[in-house]
Amino acid sequence: MIPIVVHIVHQNGPENISDNQVKSQVWALNRDFANSTAGPAPAVNSGIQFCLASQLPAGSPVVWSTTPGITRAFSVQTFHTYGSPASEVALSAIVVATNFLLVRRLAQPNESLAFTLNLRRIGARAALAFSGQGGVDGLITAATPLGSFLFTTSSLELGLLFALFSLAAGIGAIVLGRVSDRVRVRPPFLLLGPILSVPACLIAYFVRDLGSFAFAVGWLSMTSAIAPSFIYTILIDRTEGEIPSVTAARELMLNVSRTLALLGGIALLALGGDVYALYLLVGGVILLEALAK
Repeated sequence: MIPIVVHIVHQNGPENISDNQVKSQVWALNRDFANSTAGPAPAVNSGIQFCLASQLPAGSPVVWSTTPGITRAFSVQTFHTYGSPASEVALSAIVVATNFLLVRRLAQPNESLAFTLNLRRIGARAALAFSGQGGVDGLITAATPLGSFLFTTSSLELGLLFALFSLAAGIGAIVLGRVSDRVRVRPPFLLLGPILSVPACLIAYFVRDLGSFAFAVGWLSMTSAIAPSFIYTILIDRTEGEIPSVTAARELMLNVSRTLALLGGIALLALGGDVYALYLLVGGVILLEALAK
C-alpha cells in the first residue's frame, strides 16, 4: 500500500473539489491498478494499491485539509475554467451557423417556409412559464455534464450516469404524454412539477457525493418535465385555431431563454462560481413554470 498526498490548488471555484471526490478517484485508481474490471490483455493486476497518507514527517509544514492526505492551497496561478468560455461560445456559434448553411443548401430552390408569431395570444403568464422552462434547460445543459465530470472522469461511470438521466427523463416523458391529454384538472400539475424539483436542486447543491448527485439529477430529470407537458397542452386547448403561430412563438421563447440561461451559466463559472450553484438557479427559475394559466 503506497500512501499518497493530494494537493488541491484552487481559487475557490469548482476546481476546489470535495474530499469525497478525491476519495472516489483513489478508489478508481486502485480499481484500475487491480484490473478489477477484467480488462483485456495486457491488463493485469499490478498488485499495487494506494491510500491517502495519514501521517506527516516530523517538522513538516504541510497542514491537512479536513481529511488526512489532502491539502488545499489558494493560488491565483491556477485557472479553473473548463476551456475558454469565449472559445466555447464561438465554437457553438460556428456549429449553429454551419447547420443553418447546410440546411439552406439542402433546401430546394422552389421550397419556402413561412410562419407567423403570435406572442400576444400566448399571454404574459404562459410566456413567463415558457421562459422558465427554457431557462431550466439552458442551466442544466451546463450544470449536469460539468457536475458529473467533477465527480468522475471514468467513461464507464459517466456513461451509466447519463444513461440514468436519459432513462429518468424518458420515463417521465412517456407517462406525462399519456396523462396530459386525459387530465382535465391541470393546475395542480403546474405546481407539482416545480415543487418536487426544488428539493432535488437542493440535494445536488448541498450533498457533494456521486450517489446523491446521480439520485438528485435523475429525480430532477423526471420532475422538471411535469409542468411543461401540461403547459403546452393547456396552450393548445386554448388556441386550437392558431396552433402554428403560437407553437412558433413558444419555440422562439424557449430557445431564447435557453441561450440566455446557458450564457449566464457559463459567465458565472468564468467568474469563479460553483458548478453546483447552477442547480440553485434551476430551483429558482423552475418556479416560473407554476405561473402558467
